[in-house]
Amino acid sequence: MLTGLRPGPASKRWLGTNLTRLTTFSANRRSGTNIATMIRAAKACLAIALAVSFGGCSLEPAEPPAAHGPPQRIVSLDFCADQYVLKFVGRNRILAISPDAEREFSYMRDHAAGLPTVRPVAEDVIILKPDLVVRSYGGGPQAPAMFASAGVPVHNVGWAEDVEAVLQTIRETAGALGSAGQGLAVAAAMQSRLAALRADATRQCAVHDARGRNFRPRIIDP
Repeated sequence: MLTGLRPGPASKRWLGTNLTRLTTFSANRRSGTNIATMIRAAKACLAIALAVSFGGCSLEPAEPPAAHGPPQRIVSLDFCADQYVLKFVGRNRILAISPDAEREFSYMRDHAAGLPTVRPVAEDVIILKPDLVVRSYGGGPQAPAMFASAGVPVHNVGWAEDVEAVLQTIRETAGALGSAGQGLAVAAAMQSRLAALRADATRQCAVHDARGRNFRPRIIDP
């Protein structure tokens, strides 16, 4: 349920002419997102929490940033996407975030306080007239095609299977949100911290070797 926003007459007319497509999409959405996809997305969000703490998720490829300037009416459809939006976007450009943005498992929950929320349902989102929808799994697998057919730009947060992919997802998503420089800074900070952790692990292994233990330095890539 959206809070703090009201649809205008133009949006209501649009919905009237597209009711069939919207109803079909909503029925598919309510039938449930594939559980395995949601589990994989949740695992990827743990990597995102690592990134935003000092500084991906969907199966669809990420879209390039808009060429006409940074988006000004951004909607986030799930808590995975919320982390990026809350990290890289000023509150004045956030139209709505997901209802999970303030839950205990949302790393950026403190930044979500007071912002409007919206369900990942086509009617609720399109009526807001966003200029960018950011999602990982929100709205189900048909969401990108549905929003594209309605003329709503979508950025799909990339699925990240390793640290390098997480860094790339940070850079791509920050760029799509109009904060490319901040994304580069966050990615660089993450790389520096990981390098420091590897160096510290190497020193600890060397101390054990000096004590005569049968230890060989070995760094496991996160």
